[in-house]
Amino acid sequence: MSGIERDMLHVIDDLRELNWESSFALPKGHALKRSPHYWPWHEDLHHVDGWAADLRSAGDPALEDLARRYDHVAAELRAAPRVPPVDEVVARYAAGEVGDRTARYALGMELGEFFDAVTARGLPPWSGSQADDE
Repeated sequence: MSGIERDMLHVIDDLRELNWESSFALPKGHALKRSPHYWPWHEDLHHVDGWAADLRSAGDPALEDLARRYDHVAAELRAAPRVPPVDEVVARYAAGEVGDRTARYALGMELGEFFDAVTARGLPPWSGSQADDE
């Protein structure tokens, strides 16, 4: 992403994608899925680090690659990426750049609160991307 500043929206998107990838990389009932670090959240950096360590402990090269990617996300979270203001997040949502979940997570808003912010700016609540949820 040369020339584009990575912010919290990008990092949350990456973390959500990694969580899905790691979920599908582990078979149903796999012991790691019972880890307290499973499906880490951007607000709980110790779980991001812990999940990377858990994946590494499995000794599977594919999981080790995922662990390296979690390490990268953790480093970005440690660097405290910029959280865009509500107006910018809503504009990016309306343009289809981010989905409502990523937008809400970055802003710390509940669903109704986020859609109130969208409609307050003259946009229909479902005007943005649904890519998050697919």
